[in-house]
Amino acid sequence: MLRAWGDLDADLLYKGSARGGHLGDEILQAGQPRPPIDLSELLRSEFWQFQMEFAEGWEQHPTMMQPVGGMDRIVKGFESRLGGVIVRKAPVTRIVDGDRKVRVRYRHNGAEHEITADFCINCAPAYLVKDIRNNFSRAYRDALAVVHPGKLFKIAFQGRRRFWEEDDRIYGGISWTDQPIMQLWYPAHGFHKAKGILLGSYTWDPEQGEAWGRLRPEQRLAAAIAQGEKLHPGYGELVEKGISIAWGKVPYQMGCSPEFTPEDRARHFPTLQTPNQRHYLVGDQMSFVSGWQEGAVRSAHAAVEHIHHRVASGD
Repeated sequence: MLRAWGDLDADLLYKGSARGGHLGDEILQAGQPRPPIDLSELLRSEFWQFQMEFAEGWEQHPTMMQPVGGMDRIVKGFESRLGGVIVRKAPVTRIVDGDRKVRVRYRHNGAEHEITADFCINCAPAYLVKDIRNNFSRAYRDALAVVHPGKLFKIAFQGRRRFWEEDDRIYGGISWTDQPIMQLWYPAHGFHKAKGILLGSYTWDPEQGEAWGRLRPEQRLAAAIAQGEKLHPGYGELVEKGISIAWGKVPYQMGCSPEFTPEDRARHFPTLQTPNQRHYLVGDQMSFVSGWQEGAVRSAHAAVEHIHHRVASGD
């Protein structure tokens, strides 16, 4: 296995690999293998510490399905079935939970409104729910207070042309870097079209996320382009129409991928998974895959199933 996978010679030494490509035309001529990277260089790199097996993790491994048109098409699918039920620009100001009903107050078009219902399924981040006026139990409020927002950050660019395919023969996947942008993602669709969208930065390091968030949008794009130049020379002329998202700056969201410490998860997570009378907290935060739509959908299914059994039993 080591000989085959590690491409070792008869003496179990690594002296280069055809998988590293060849110098020259390896199709019509006998291409010269590229010289191997020195072991000291490999050991200095952080790549082998986690990036090398990144795609083997259960949250990242293939095959992962992608909705046609982008992840927001899933949300659009729900919207198309809900018609005029959704009320936008209506921040919640109070939740009053009771043993038979639950009341939710909100502001809309400058006026206060109130809804009374049998149950409330709440997908707002717990770290925001704790600051809404409520009558939850002390244990429930304590549990809400331990959830913290993740500080993920992304930048996307449109390629003026698909230079990663045309120049570098990259078809999907990730380029890793030890710069603040952390990584670039290349689209795994639309091969050989005129243009395409690539992810110019994706970082989940809290300090880096805060640092990016402190920059103005135009500063973020300029920094990402300067760092991308080290991977793709002429990067600034190859990309256009950049956009950045610092989730910690998004109103009424103020973060993403809610997080618990291991100790807080063990102590408080069961409390939040249990309804406070008729109030249910859902979302990816109520799963073990925070940051993923799968966790959000599954937590909602669990809440609806729990309500179904309550109603069926006469509660």
